[in-house]
Amino acid sequence: MSQKLNKIPSLINGSAGRPALATAGKQCNCKGCSAQIVKGEKCFDIPNPRESFATSRRFCRVCFIVVLTKTKADLAELEAM
Repeated sequence: MSQKLNKIPSLINGSAGRPALATAGKQCNCKGCSAQIVKGEKCFDIPNPRESFATSRRFCRVCFIVVLTKTKADLAELEAM
């Protein structure tokens, strides 16, 4: 599980852009769990502004919930400081 969390970005770490709901135009793999996202399936794109040509990372719904959970935990940690 800790390996999986290493792939999951926090939305406040500066390396993630604004996420967007997307529909897969072709089959691809989730960047979090490597599961297949089939054509036509709803998923989430998180842009990577540090990469050229506005590349994004695509996440399945389950992994996007984990992204949000990690982001909330990071915010809670900052609020506790």
